[in-house]
Amino acid sequence: MPVLVLRAICHLVEEQPESVEQGFTSIEIVDKVGQLRENPWHFSETESKKISTNWKRLRVIQETKRVGIIQHMEGKGFDTFLRVKARLCLGQVNQANS
Repeated sequence: MPVLVLRAICHLVEEQPESVEQGFTSIEIVDKVGQLRENPWHFSETESKKISTNWKRLRVIQETKRVGIIQHMEGKGFDTFLRVKARLCLGQVNQANS
């Protein structure tokens, strides 16, 4: 599920690059996860908790595997990556060398 949340955020970044700095709401992420699963979620406390739980997991994955993630993305030709910030539902595009 954390990877699905990350995919949802990546799609939101691609679709709404102007919103990257301010981030995305739980509602936007829940909606996008539903689209990617082809099984719409309806925003509720349960889905919000799922996003929150997986957000925390995603942060741990990013912190523990940061170097490998950057190396993998650079190897694939990417010069930017999505960095999950401490604040829930905020994705920020950063230079890979940052």
